[in-house]
Amino acid sequence: NSARQTSNPALEDRLLGVEDAASRLGVSTSQMYRTADDFPFTIRTGRTLRFSALGIGKWIEKRAR
Repeated sequence: NSARQTSNPALEDRLLGVEDAASRLGVSTSQMYRTADDFPFTIRTGRTLRFSALGIGKWIEKRAR
């Protein structure tokens, strides 16, 4: 029995920068900066903004319903 756990690549999250997140959402980078705190998938590290790729996908899916 192996003690290693394998992860499912489909479930691994990736952190996106402002430009990539804005592109996925179809908005401008300035809008991403202005509204970052309104999104549940925003991750702040100091002054750096990152966005969860899985979170964006789930958010888009939820709004499409």
